[in-house]
Amino acid sequence: HSPPQITDARAEIWLNDDHYTTAILWNTDDVTSGDVYYRQIAGLAPFALDPKLDEIAARYAADLAAGVERSRAGTLANRALDDVAISYGAVLSVIAMVGDPTDVATSAIGDARMHAYGLGVAQCRDNEVGDGAFYVVLLLGQTR
Repeated sequence: HSPPQITDARAEIWLNDDHYTTAILWNTDDVTSGDVYYRQIAGLAPFALDPKLDEIAARYAADLAAGVERSRAGTLANRALDDVAISYGAVLSVIAMVGDPTDVATSAIGDARMHAYGLGVAQCRDNEVGDGAFYVVLLLGQTR
């Protein structure tokens, strides 16, 4: 039996209950599992919570869950982001309505230019999902 051929290895940050977990994923031609060892690449800032982005994301999710029109909630969030804009080259927003907040994962988090995040989760009601729906807002700060 030959060793598995591993391709497309990548690291992703996943929301796991109330914290983030680094998941290392890969494609292979056989069933595999194993230990992964990694370290931060020199010169890259660590991926960390930014309390200001976190506050803005929480307000954004709460506004959406309360029924504020999406464009209005976005405008309010953009105004709040003006105060932190000097810290980042750009801020990427990921907005999703899900039945389980742990379903939200994004490949943008794996982008080395993203070094800060803020997360907002608010329960809401949705015609398809019901009372167990959640708005999840993830704001990712990109280095300058």
